[in-house]
Order: sequence, then structure tokens, then C-alpha cells
Amino acid sequence: MLTLALAPSGGLAQSLVPFEQCAIIVASRQTIIEAREYIQNNGIEDIATVFEAKNGWLAISVGTVPLSSSKQALAELKSKPSFPSDAYCSTGKAYVRVVAAPKNSSSSLKSAVSTALDGEFDARPLSSAEKRFLQAALALEGYYKGLLDGVWGSGSQEAFERFTYSTYSSEPLNVHAVTLIMAVIDEVVEGGWQSEYISKLDMSVAMPTLRIELVESRNNRQKWQDSETGLEFIFDRFDNDGATGAHQAMLRAHTGQDGPYTVRKPGFAVTSISSAGKLEYLRSDFIDNAWSMVYIAAPLTAKNYVGLASSSLTRGYGEYFDIPKGGHLDGQIREFLAYLDEPDQTEDKQNSSEPNSREHQDAAGSGSAFFVNDEGYALTNAHVVDGCRFLKLNGFPAEIVSISDSFDLAAVKTDASLPSTPLWFSASPAKLNSDVTIAGFPLHGLLGGLNVSRGAVSSLKGIGGTETTMQITAPVQPGNSGGPAVNSQGEVVGVVVAKLDALLVAREIGDIPENVGFAVRGELAQLFLTSNGIPYEKSSGNAYLSGEELAERLEKSTALLECNK
Repeated sequence: MLTLALAPSGGLAQSLVPFEQCAIIVASRQTIIEAREYIQNNGIEDIATVFEAKNGWLAISVGTVPLSSSKQALAELKSKPSFPSDAYCSTGKAYVRVVAAPKNSSSSLKSAVSTALDGEFDARPLSSAEKRFLQAALALEGYYKGLLDGVWGSGSQEAFERFTYSTYSSEPLNVHAVTLIMAVIDEVVEGGWQSEYISKLDMSVAMPTLRIELVESRNNRQKWQDSETGLEFIFDRFDNDGATGAHQAMLRAHTGQDGPYTVRKPGFAVTSISSAGKLEYLRSDFIDNAWSMVYIAAPLTAKNYVGLASSSLTRGYGEYFDIPKGGHLDGQIREFLAYLDEPDQTEDKQNSSEPNSREHQDAAGSGSAFFVNDEGYALTNAHVVDGCRFLKLNGFPAEIVSISDSFDLAAVKTDASLPSTPLWFSASPAKLNSDVTIAGFPLHGLLGGLNVSRGAVSSLKGIGGTETTMQITAPVQPGNSGGPAVNSQGEVVGVVVAKLDALLVAREIGDIPENVGFAVRGELAQLFLTSNGIPYEKSSGNAYLSGEELAERLEKSTALLECNK
């Protein structure tokens, strides 16, 4: 009886299939969605590996056999009625990476999936629609100010590099495009952002179609408002004098520290200013013997919406921007989410001889959590609820609704009506050396009640340069895990996850480190919530809170999580 061995993987194409062996290929598909459908329909989830070939096609393998016996092995397999007659054996030299792993895959194979996403970002395989969506996402994050034209030039690449360096202190990677999209997808979907054609102007502009309302309409003039964010649009038609006067009036209203931004070309003009706490943008296009005028404004706290809308402006009909289903980017997003759902159970970090974080340090039976919405959902660490048969949230029954061992995050829910105030997430990642306050229930039973402590972000990366966590100086104790880490405005920037094992480090380096704690990055916590369909709110530009005000807010939102195993 022939025994098939799962193909180990590596970073180089020739190492994806072991030396002097070949991979049994049962099918080829163009997209990861089609490949997964084939795998599921044929019930081979536990053994199938998907390779990407140099030509972009995806090859589905069910294992490897020695080259010397491959013909005999194939003949034996093809003799089975359910086995495809066109299967063949490949040495893997044409394959560039592993894009999907079996459910029972080894750690090394999962690393290959991660490595594929962590490869250097390459926009060339992306369609123009995918590039346009990435440009829109960068505009929403405040990094891109060019046109949403679906052309990935130097301006788009430089904007993406600014994003990755600012957020991850890293060169652009494929996974960063995925996390960027996941960071803004809620706003795009909930706001209904799409390009709208304004017939009177013969121009198109992106608007939050599910929130925007027409508040004024007379002659050629229309005014639209988004009462939730303060974003507003005014569309109008002017003659030469009217258009000139509109731009001059905006320049006179400018009060910002930086000078106004202006563009003047034949048949085209732009003026952008800051005034009275707002960002204002005015564009004029000479169309059909008159000036089509588009005015966009928003409070400075929502200025990125102005950036997105102004970048989308175009004459005639605008392009619909979305992530095409079955495309390259859609496949990477699905791959990333699938990867998060498959915990790696083959590595025991606690057995490592190297200094490590105490990921399972919490006193047995308790930890911390914090509420993220009014529906009873709270966020904590996966290791806090690991193995729990029964949970209590502030003394009331709760249940686990989703979990990610990769991020060490879990969402729990209680149906009890608890007097709590959900925390909002920061719209921007935490900055190096920024203030941070943590809350939780450390050493429950020994220390009394909620414990609040303050510190700073001392590194944007965790142990070994991992990008999922950041290092904080706020004192972390057993039981703090799962509690919130907030900035000076009370917005969540992280989830407390661990402290450095001081005794272990002392044995390694001969010195005892102090106040070295870690928190899962806030933007990854948002990604976890989004991918599991759990609602939450983002905030930006809130007023700074005093230490007492921060403690009061955290007291209303942080909960004791008790576990019965």
C-alpha cells in the first residue's frame, strides 16, 4: 500500500518538494477560491497543499513520492475510480511558493504560508481595480494624495512605504497590503463609499453613499452632508468671475500655519486650505463653457475623508472601486484569514532555552477583558480562556465566540446587562515613546479590584522583532493579560498580553530586567474583530484625559474574566 508523505516547504522554489521526490498533482486552478472549492468538494482538506507556479496557476498536490517509484505510484492511484486520470508528478521547480496548507499541516508548512504573505510587496500581479482600492485605503489612512487611477506609480509606492514604515517600521510586505485593507474595510462598507456621477457637472466623486444626505438643492447648486463625520460636499456651476471669486474667497479664509495649496492650469484650478478647525478643498474644471465646481470640507478630525474624496474626483464617470472576488488581493486576504484560523500546535515556546515572554503567566482561573461594544462583547487573550469550560465576566456567565492563537486574542460575550462603557479603538497606531495606560485585575484574590498603571511604548516590535506585539513599560502582573492598553485620549492601542520572564532572562544574561511588558498591537485587534464580524468603534482627535479621567473610563470598561477548567 502506497503511503504519501506531506511535502515539506521552504523559501526557495526548488525546496518546496524534497530532493529526489515529486509532488502528486491532481488539479490546477487559476484562483485560490477555485482551488479551495476543489479541495473541499473532493474531501482532501487534510492532505492537500496548493503551490503557485511561475505562470500564476495554482497546482493542488496530495503528497509526495520518490521519483524512482513515481510511475508505479501514479498507476496505482489512477486505478482508483475517484482518482483523476490526468494526475501527474512534479519536481516543483516551476513553483514559487506555498499558498495553502493542509488542516493538519506541520509548523514548517504553515511558515511557508506566512512567508508567502510576508514576502516583499509586489503590485504587478494586481489588477487596476485592486490597485485603485489600495490607493483609496492609503488615502483614508492619510498617506496618499494622488488620483485613484489604478496605476501603481512612484507616488503610490512611496505612500505605501510611508504607511508601512510608520505603522510597522518595515519595508512593504504583501501582508501589509492585507492589513491596510482590513483596517479600512469597515469604513468603506459601512459608509458605502463609491464613486457618484454628478450629472450637472459631468464629474464624479467618491462619497459615503449610505450616510450622505442632500440638504440643499437650488438651480445648479447642491449641498450634501454626512452628519456623523461632518463631511460635506457642495456642487455648483459658475462663470469665470464666479469661479475666480470662489477661489479668492477661500484663500482669504485660510488660517492654517502652513500655506494654502493651490494649482492653476488652463481649464483647471485647485485650492485647499485649513480654516476654523476644518480642511477645505475646492476644484474647478472648465466643462461645456462653464466652471464645474466641487467643494469638499470636513473637521480636521475627519480630514482623511477629504483626501479620499478629492483623490477620486474625475471628469465624466468614475470607476467603481472594490476588491474583485477571486482576484489576487482577494486570495491573499482569504489566505491570511484562513491562516489566522489555524492555530499552530507544533511549537511549545515555553520549552525554548531563549528568553521569552510569559505567555501563560496568569494565575489559574482569572484574567482581564474589556468591552468593545454595547452588545456584551469583550476582548481578551486566547491563552486566558484556553481550556476553559465555563467563563464568567464580572461574575456573569459568558462564552467564547471567536479565538485566534496566532494573535493570542479571543472574543467573549455575555448576555447579562452589565453597567459598562465600551472602549473605542484609536484610528492611528501607537507611536514610539507615546504614553500608555493599562488596566486589569492582576493577582486576583491577592490584590483588590481594578489595577491601573502607566508607562510608555518602548518599542514598536515584540521579542525577536515580531510585528504582532509592541513593548510597553507599564508594569504588567499575572492577571493583567487581556486588559486594554490605551493612549492619552482613552483610545485602545493594544491588548496586554505578557511580561518578560525576569528570572529566565536573568539566568541568560545575569541581570534582571524591569518593566518589560508586551501588548498585541491595536490595529491587529481591530483586524481580529473585523474578520469575525464583531462590531466596534474607532475614534480620532478626542481630547486628552487626565490620569483620573483615564482611570474612571477604564473602570467602566474593564472586566474580570474568571475561568473554570
